[in-house]
Amino acid sequence: MKQLIITDNTINFPFNKTGIFIINIDLNSSNNINTILSNNKDFNFTVKNKFSNQISYINYNTVYNLDTLKNILENNSIIINWIQAKLICKDICSTKEFNIYMYKLSDNSVIVKPAEKYKCSVFEHIFDFEFKCENYDPNKIIYIFIK
Repeated sequence: MKQLIITDNTINFPFNKTGIFIINIDLNSSNNINTILSNNKDFNFTVKNKFSNQISYINYNTVYNLDTLKNILENNSIIINWIQAKLICKDICSTKEFNIYMYKLSDNSVIVKPAEKYKCSVFEHIFDFEFKCENYDPNKIIYIFIK
């Protein structure tokens, strides 16, 4: 396998990860959300108003600039319906599987968070955790995409 494959419940990393980008994401950061929306122009985020509980949607076309997005995020929470999934990675001489939660944005991009802790350098590298997962955070979110 020579390219990243994203299905509805699996992310399959090739041995050579050239062209695959991984970014730490904060779903409360307008810059981070803007990055996701600008790379996924057809994608809609579901948002829930913090005061009225009204559900609405934002996408690349409804967010005119960062100030608009900041205003939206101040008054709304992004709703993510996480799916239990597997992250499959090739190591030097084996294939490793990790339980994760994912939210597929497109065939080329996904946001992911760990479902459990693995003391494995491959897992630690992908999630940017320290040696032996010392700084493990079950709420850490990463954005994986192909450019």
